[in-house]
Amino acid sequence: MSWPRAPRPRKAGHRLETLNTEVLELYNAGQYDRAVNVATKALHTAETTHGPEHPDVAVSLNNLALVYHAQASSTWPSRSISARAGSCQNLRPEPSRGRHQPE
Repeated sequence: MSWPRAPRPRKAGHRLETLNTEVLELYNAGQYDRAVNVATKALHTAETTHGPEHPDVAVSLNNLALVYHAQASSTWPSRSISARAGSCQNLRPEPSRGRHQPE
């Protein structure tokens, strides 16, 4: 008899939380270029794991927008990312490590 494997979303959820934590640490350290790369990975992980309308996608989008805003990048306007994040349901518009925070 073998033990059942943990479901994939749980493992991916841990990776997503780790990535979002790293984004916030890089953001706080002012390392915006690196934070953009990690935030993009977090967004991709959230979208492939949960789909485009999940609250974790909104958290990742919000974190990416905050980094772009801080770096004053014109490459990808943070306002449009924030608007997309706001379209997901039941989220507070604040930085997060990726845990769903209902209002």
